[in-house]
Amino acid sequence: MLTLTTAALRQRLLERGVPAWNWACSDDTYRTVAPDYVAEVWGAWIEALRANAPQLLTSRDVGGGLRRTVPLWVEEAGDCDNHALLCLAHALTGNWIAAAQGGPRTGLAFGLLHYTATARANNRHRAGGHAQLWFCDHAGELRTYECGDGEESKLTPDEWQSAIFGYAA
Repeated sequence: MLTLTTAALRQRLLERGVPAWNWACSDDTYRTVAPDYVAEVWGAWIEALRANAPQLLTSRDVGGGLRRTVPLWVEEAGDCDNHALLCLAHALTGNWIAAAQGGPRTGLAFGLLHYTATARANNRHRAGGHAQLWFCDHAGELRTYECGDGEESKLTPDEWQSAIFGYAA
């Protein structure tokens, strides 16, 4: 695990080609996260929805005859930015609880990213303005997670460079 200062996190963003000047970084330090942490947070968020608002869930074909429970897409009211913010809020609550119980008192190198998506098969042909979660893993690599699919995704260099807003929590 790495702990990054705000300046170090912004430097990683710049090295990736992300316009880091338009990022909100409200904490002094950020702890990197493992990819399985992001998937676990997403799964816990889906389970919280299942318990409290099951009407906000649907299932999606993920190939091979398998289906995955995912959040229901409702344009403007329950779309990509809403999904990413709500999943992020779930992670922040867990981080807050851990800190209150004596765990590390840092932000997470994990947050929200708004960018322009380029349609291609591996992003379900999403195009135009889009939002996802981003995170910095323990090796210091920036990665993304698509809350609408429940899986890690890969942005192109142009997509990273198109970021219009990012939030580190």
